[in-house]
Amino acid sequence: MLIQIAKPENGIARTINGIAKSMNGIARTINGIAKSMNGIARTINGIAKSINGIARTINGIAKSINGIARTINGIARTINGIAKSINGIAITVNGGDYL
Repeated sequence: MLIQIAKPENGIARTINGIAKSMNGIARTINGIAKSMNGIARTINGIAKSINGIARTINGIAKSINGIARTINGIARTINGIAKSINGIAITVNGGDYL
């Protein structure tokens, strides 16, 4: 009885085809990872845009608060001026000029 031996080139071809299939699978995996990374990058960009929007809002609020503070300071100066005037009148009245 003769034993049939497979031709060596068939075994090499199967091995090369198996390697090629594995490489295609690795390429698909890497492609999937790249797509996921792109999705993550888009998410991060969206978050960055939101943070920038929040920063602009906070800056706007800070400017408004600074404007209110300037107004309050102006009112305080006016009240101090009125107080000095009243104090001047009180000194004059207490000094007997109008008694």
